[in-house]
Amino acid sequence: MALGVTAQTCTVVVSIALGCVKKTHLMACSAAAGAGLNLGLNIIFIPRYGIVAAAITTLLAMLTDLSIRLHLARRELDWLLPVGRIARVAIAAAALGVLLHASTPSAPVELAGLVFAAPILYLLLLLALRVFSAADIVPALRFMAGLLRGRG
Repeated sequence: MALGVTAQTCTVVVSIALGCVKKTHLMACSAAAGAGLNLGLNIIFIPRYGIVAAAITTLLAMLTDLSIRLHLARRELDWLLPVGRIARVAIAAAALGVLLHASTPSAPVELAGLVFAAPILYLLLLLALRVFSAADIVPALRFMAGLLRGRG
């Protein structure tokens, strides 16, 4: 789920860039390719593997759409995309997804603990993968504290 959301968010950002240079027809072609791939893979894999196949094939289609749009945007625009940093975010999201999938909370208290622990674990993964540094967290915490005090 986290990888799908990451791919979708990146696709939106790239689409905005393509829209700014009036290349919306390229976005339509990319979306059609992703949808066609999703439909084809769903027809092949859902009868045998069910809902898990639907999730995986949809993720593959979303990643395909994103990669096509990235290629088109790089061709149309002169921009630097921090691919390494984005890949590290995706790795952290995948690791958290695997850990959450492996956990089986049976009581509401365990589930609540997981809900509170997951963002902290994700933050620690991002720090460990050097997506940002601990010094970057301090201004964000001050900003959130100001919002909570009503000084947004």
